[in-house]
Amino acid sequence: MSACVDCGSWAINHHLYGRDGSRPDLCDTCYWRLKAEKFRRDAERYRWLRDLPLGSKHEQIGNMPGDMWDAAIDAAMGEREGAT
Repeated sequence: MSACVDCGSWAINHHLYGRDGSRPDLCDTCYWRLKAEKFRRDAERYRWLRDLPLGSKHEQIGNMPGDMWDAAIDAAMGEREGAT
């Protein structure tokens, strides 16, 4: 048995907590942190879209097909960040 390559923990349990056997070099915490990080950007996009004020010039993004959302939301979020 070896320690986690990220944090040094010995809590590596490939067969527990729903792990799929990938990344055997990571402890349970680092494994799930990595998995969650993959979805963080999507969560930020959808939260941004949900919180648009009524009458926003970006309101039409919610009516686009799902495969067009990501680029449109990223552009609008970048526009907003550039303004602040």
